[in-house]
Amino acid sequence: MTYFKYLISVIAWRLLNPFAYYQSTMQLFGQVSSIIRSLIHKAPITIPVISLPLEGEWMVLNGGTEKATSHSWGLIAQRYAYDLVSCGPENRRFQTDGKELTDYFAFDRNVIAAADGVVVEVEDEIRDIQTTGSGWIDVWTRDIRGNFVVIEHGENVFSLTAHLKKHSCIVKKGDKVRRGQVIAKCGNSGHSTEPHVHFQIQDRANFYFARGLPIPFGGIVIKNDGAQNVSNETRVHITKNNVVSNAAPNQGAFWEVKVDYPMSDDWPIHLLRSVLTLLTLISAYAFIIVTIATRLFTIGLAFIVK
Repeated sequence: MTYFKYLISVIAWRLLNPFAYYQSTMQLFGQVSSIIRSLIHKAPITIPVISLPLEGEWMVLNGGTEKATSHSWGLIAQRYAYDLVSCGPENRRFQTDGKELTDYFAFDRNVIAAADGVVVEVEDEIRDIQTTGSGWIDVWTRDIRGNFVVIEHGENVFSLTAHLKKHSCIVKKGDKVRRGQVIAKCGNSGHSTEPHVHFQIQDRANFYFARGLPIPFGGIVIKNDGAQNVSNETRVHITKNNVVSNAAPNQGAFWEVKVDYPMSDDWPIHLLRSVLTLLTLISAYAFIIVTIATRLFTIGLAFIVK
């Protein structure tokens, strides 16, 4: 039932929210562009080792480097993204009945910079939706990311941290930040069904036209059945259901590593699907515009004749 409500609210967002038309179109243009860029530019990208963008222990609710665990395998920009939630005893994500934002362990917790860098974009004015845990998203949000911060960490390396709490961002465009510095708090803004943080590394500042990159985490602790300490020397990929935390976000040797962008063999399917969807969307827009223009012309002509 929860997933059904999610689907219904996404459909409502697409049909009723004017911002949805813009974002959907931009995502499709960006998808086509990213696939083509991946086929042409295959050189590895140098990325600084990344810390978790959060304080304390968090669980990977969604995300991984394989198709089976990927956040959104079919979306090039979000293929290697993560959704992170905070858990209490027995991995419960909320206390009491989970109907209030403050019931969730993640809500209002500190979000930190995952590496040194410069802030290039901030959104801080989008409301936190109150219908938590039900599956409903904010149909009227103007941005699926909700409140977010984009930080440039190097050439063609940007982090996006999204679904932040309204008015919690304490950095602005142009600010220099250090690894581990608090930048905002976890919220429930944008396309979010419960308080969590969406985190990804991308090769452009523009969310729509960026390629998501596999994230080389370092200096973190991963807990599954037991506790495994991962040293700073190790490039680590986390995956769904891992319980993770930073060992020392402000300390240790954090150097750069080269990351290849592994274009999957199913790229023709994604490209064809994106092109067809984009053409369908453009056709629908054209039909709506022509219909409205024709109707207005008819009304105007009738008025003139009278």
